[in-house]
Amino acid sequence: MADQKVIGCISSLSTTYSKDLFYMASLDYDGYPHIQKITHAHFMVLLLVLITTSGFIYVYSHYFSKRIITLRETMHNASQGNYHIADTFHGRDEISEAFADLNVMIQNILFKEASVYEAQLQTKELENQQQRMEFKMLSSQINPHFLYNTLESIRMRAIKAGNREVATAIKMLGKSMRYILENTTTSFTTLAKELDYIETYLTIQKLRFHDKINYSLKSNTEFDLDEYQIMPLLLQPIVENAILHGLEEMEQNGKIIIHINQEEDILYIHIFDNGCGMTPDEIQNMKNNIYHHPKESSKSIGLYNIYQRIQLCYGKPFGLQIKSKKKCGTLITLVIPAIENRRKELDEK
Repeated sequence: MADQKVIGCISSLSTTYSKDLFYMASLDYDGYPHIQKITHAHFMVLLLVLITTSGFIYVYSHYFSKRIITLRETMHNASQGNYHIADTFHGRDEISEAFADLNVMIQNILFKEASVYEAQLQTKELENQQQRMEFKMLSSQINPHFLYNTLESIRMRAIKAGNREVATAIKMLGKSMRYILENTTTSFTTLAKELDYIETYLTIQKLRFHDKINYSLKSNTEFDLDEYQIMPLLLQPIVENAILHGLEEMEQNGKIIIHINQEEDILYIHIFDNGCGMTPDEIQNMKNNIYHHPKESSKSIGLYNIYQRIQLCYGKPFGLQIKSKKKCGTLITLVIPAIENRRKELDEK
């Protein structure tokens, strides 16, 4: 018992009639072991809490750092041009939101790259078509000066013979050929020159068919045709189609009306004929041949080429609109952007 640790308490007690003190000692031989047990229990609880907390912190830190590394690697790959990433992030924390924003940005970049690539393909296709057209035009260009001089000689002979109608026809033919040959290597011309060529073409057709073809060209009085540009030889196939098909059954009083108006930044060139018109099924077949032309078919090939040129040069929002009614006529509208004539601006400067 001498080496046993105990817990004790000593208290003093004074007397009333003397100065003597009484000392009382209280000893508990079981108290100290209870305190040790409580201390050990608290220590074990604290140790368990520390181990659990440390494990949780380790797991979360590993999970967090792994996601950060994945996000960083994805950003690095995107900066190197590798936009093909897999969405491996789950959850609703800030890292997942950052990865989602990165994914949206990458998808936007891919969409814009695809748009640029498509535009490049369209530009290349337009250049190829332009080269093919130039080749076809140049292959038929047999010394234009020789042709002009020959036609002028024939015209002078017709004038001397008193045949003004033949002389006028030759003059119009020479003017038409000159416009075609001069525009074999150009991408754009003025709207005024294109309409002047169309008027020449219609004049020649009227000399051929007389009263079967009558025409008029209209535009707003404040509309300056020299201020806008257009691809050359864009209207003639439509006018030719109106003559060959629209006015085919008419013997007289055939009309072709060309009207131009502008709404905001868009030009509308309306070409109307008062011919036989088309049924709804015929209109749909015509649209199918224009918008989705079969390679083995030759129907509406001229209108298909016009539509393709407009799409390649001006873009998807522009093209051809077709309206028709049986026994009333047909209206074909070219929808193109109102592009100002830059050459005129440079000349004025």
